[in-house]
Amino acid sequence: MNKLSLLLTSGFTSLMLFSSSVWADAAQDLQQKLHKVSQFSANFSQQVLDLDGKVIQEASGELNVAHPDKFRWQVLMPDEELVLSNGNTVWVYSPFVEQVTLLDQADAVAGTPFLLLASTDKAVWQQYEVVAQQQKFVIKPKDEQASIAEFTMKFNQKDQLIGFSIKERQGQTSQFVLSEFNSKSTFKDSDFEFVIPEGVEVDDQR
Repeated sequence: MNKLSLLLTSGFTSLMLFSSSVWADAAQDLQQKLHKVSQFSANFSQQVLDLDGKVIQEASGELNVAHPDKFRWQVLMPDEELVLSNGNTVWVYSPFVEQVTLLDQADAVAGTPFLLLASTDKAVWQQYEVVAQQQKFVIKPKDEQASIAEFTMKFNQKDQLIGFSIKERQGQTSQFVLSEFNSKSTFKDSDFEFVIPEGVEVDDQR
């Protein structure tokens, strides 16, 4: 190998090692920010934008998170929906169609990336690349076939989560703004368990 080829190869290898280190540091930094608060509640407002940036849907609701791995996402308007996780099982419940879907949490994160807000599973985080941009973190799945292109979390100067967005590969984007952030909220384990109502259809995909 001539000197030029050796230099280019060495430089490329160094760049790849540097990039991997940056991704690892960013992921670690993000997880530290998320885990500074062991549990919190907040309200959220959501806007769904099409490819042209036009708002095509709006929603609002409540969010509860407790580490490790417990999550409650309650859409209140315009139509009720619940995403609930106890750390092992994720329930997705739609009262309108009277159906609940049960998923393994590790599998559910791929299609519902905001479960990362509560995740402490290293195997799950290794499925993503994380890039830090000041108080914003861009998270991209390594699986190019994933329906989600990127998931972005935004923090304020106090390291409080203030919003996030989900961009799908087809171009549609969902933007979420958090308000009334409360890190003094207290939850019981039962707050993250779902009791299936009578007459509701169960789709168990675990």
